[in-house]
Formats: sequence, C-alpha cells, structure tokens
Amino acid sequence: MKARDFLDQLEKHVRKKAPSGLGGEWTAAMRPILDGIGQTWDYEINRQGKNGEINHIDYCFFKKCSGPNWYPPSVVLEHENAWNLEETRKDFWKCCLYAAPLRVTIGYASTEANALESGRELTDFFGEYSLHRISGGEVLLIYGWEQSDLRSRQWLYWLLDGNKRKWQEGRIN
Repeated sequence: MKARDFLDQLEKHVRKKAPSGLGGEWTAAMRPILDGIGQTWDYEINRQGKNGEINHIDYCFFKKCSGPNWYPPSVVLEHENAWNLEETRKDFWKCCLYAAPLRVTIGYASTEANALESGRELTDFFGEYSLHRISGGEVLLIYGWEQSDLRSRQWLYWLLDGNKRKWQEGRIN
C-alpha cells in the first residue's frame, strides 16, 4: 500500500461512516475505518483488541501468511487523539523508528490553523533529527481538527517519499 492509497481509503471510509465523539469514543469510531483500510489491501491487522499491539504501535498491517508471521510490517500506524502537539510528536517519532514501507501518523488539533502549524512543526522535527528514510518507503502525517460536517471531514497531510527530500503538503476532503 502506498500513501496515496491510504489517503483515498481514509476519505472513502470516512464518507461511508463518519466518526464522531471525543477521546475513547473517537478512537472507537476510527477503529473500523482504520481496520477497513487494512482489510481493503488484505493485510493481517494487529492492534489493541485484535491480535494485540506490537511494541506499543497502535496498528501494524502485515502481509498474510500461514503460520507465525515474522515479516516486518508493511504499514505502521499511530493514531493519537489527544489534541496536543507533544503527544502527537511522541507517536510520530515512535512511528518513524520503524523500517516499514509506509509509516502513518494521525493527529488532531483544535483548528485548521493549529493543524497546519503542528504538521509543519513535525515535518521540521523529522528533518532536524534526521529521522530514518527508507528507499522506496513513505512517511505520511495526517492532521484533523474539529469540524461540524463529519461526513465531509477535511484532513491536512504531509507526505515524504523516501527517495525525495521535500515534503508534499496537501488536503483531502
């Protein structure tokens, strides 16, 4: 799965069943969306409540195999629903330590302007600390904020192709 595929599926699943609630309710509402993204690509999904978290990573998507799976994950995903930069920074850092072809972090801020500022700060953090790039791999940072129209939810994203130096900034809605 590539980052653009992830973004397309996120948009599709949110339109189909918009998440709502705060804190644990929001996490529970996002769970079928994130599971659905992994299922679309026929991954084995490890997360809390489904095969268990691995090394405190919220989601790991693995290629399916018979017997024990010792393959590295194809996707690692951290979903931080605390609406503050520091908690999202911890998860982003943790996610970026993995040698997975796609590393995804989803965070939230109170406003679109704060989401934009936080996302840019985290991409600067990635460069400042020379976090690991994987040839052919991608890092995807997604930010949401409080919105009244849940089905037409907008997200800001930053995408770094492991073979390029510059983050691509965009929006899905």
